Amino acid sequence: MENKALGKGLSALIPEKLPEGIPQDEPRNGVAFLKTASISDNSLQPRTNYADDKLGELKASIKEKGVLQPILVRKKNGNYEVVAGERRLRAARALDLEEVPVIVKELSDQDALVIALVENIQREELNPIEEAEAFKRLIEEFHYTQDAVAQSVGKDRATISNLLRLLKLPMSIQKMVYDSKVSMGHARALLGLDSVIAQEKLAEAIVSKGISVRETEALVRVGGIQSGQKKIKKKEKNQDILALEADLRTVLGTKVSVLSKKNKGKLIIEYYSLDDLDRILEKIKGKKVI
Repeated sequence: MENKALGKGLSALIPEKLPEGIPQDEPRNGVAFLKTASISDNSLQPRTNYADDKLGELKASIKEKGVLQPILVRKKNGNYEVVAGERRLRAARALDLEEVPVIVKELSDQDALVIALVENIQREELNPIEEAEAFKRLIEEFHYTQDAVAQSVGKDRATISNLLRLLKLPMSIQKMVYDSKVSMGHARALLGLDSVIAQEKLAEAIVSKGISVRETEALVRVGGIQSGQKKIKKKEKNQDILALEADLRTVLGTKVSVLSKKNKGKLIIEYYSLDDLDRILEKIKGKKVI
């Protein structure tokens, strides 16, 4: 798979000249004008949640000043499809603008998805579940590795791995993350519970009682909200061991358990895919695993 460093910015995608045959009104600097009605939505758009208030602000700005930044589109099946700038297109439609400035670029489905993803990440407009679903799509449909995804969108591989792990949570909890009722930090902590029922009960408590991330992590260590409420008597870990686990989790970017008994014990490091295992081994060895 050819990996293009699209995460460096969208400016690299703007051509100096338009392809031949593009309808245009005296194009300047590679910008053409297309009928708003002739541009379809992005079939690969990773973003599904559009805030009405922000769209309203954009409409007000466009009504006053017009569409200042051209919309990136591509030709698909004889028509035009938006790649980057879907909010601007939606606002223009709402204002009944007849045409909008565009830049036309020949792009594959793979590149169109990455560009749309990069644009949303740069504008901080995706929630963690939308990001995770888009990364999963790159891996499953376009055969990206986690390294390639990380390079393409300008994030480190540990971040990609942690976001993908969110998709292992029950759909009910994913919906809470999507709706911003449960934070990324809470969701990562919930992954430490083996039981789906325990995860869902603790997630409900997070929403209803405003439990902090630190409190959530403490409840996960004792097995969930019920175990915490019942104060199950069990031997607590030494504070030094807990601190060591926390340090190892930070360094390795995954769940780590230290089980000690007298002068010996076990170190358990969890991984969630072969790519994740390679990443952890690289952290431990201090060099890339071949």
